[in-house]
Amino acid sequence: MIKVRNYFIPLPGYKCMTIWPFVFIRILSGVNGQYNDVDATHEGIHGEQQKETLVFLFLVWYVFEWIVRLVIYRNQAEAYRNISFEQEAFMYQSDMTYLNERKRYAWVRFIFKKTYSRKK
Repeated sequence: MIKVRNYFIPLPGYKCMTIWPFVFIRILSGVNGQYNDVDATHEGIHGEQQKETLVFLFLVWYVFEWIVRLVIYRNQAEAYRNISFEQEAFMYQSDMTYLNERKRYAWVRFIFKKTYSRKK
């Protein structure tokens, strides 16, 4: 994927974001947009998800699922972490071999799962 380092994308509070074939890496003060292997795997998973869903459908589904989960959990962070695409990416981001072994549409099995809950 093509890495694009910049000061604007993604929104503040996020380090990187994939819109295939690009990975936008935000240059952060203090962190300087360091992009490591875990980030590369996480964003690589999103790249595969986007290719499977033809990018546009990924974006539509992502926003739709985030809104539904926001209504359910009433918390932005919890809604974000429980999006099926994010669940797969967070679960396997530390497995550097996952992208080689990943089955197509692996994110679908996370649609009805809750893997993240905020601390009380």
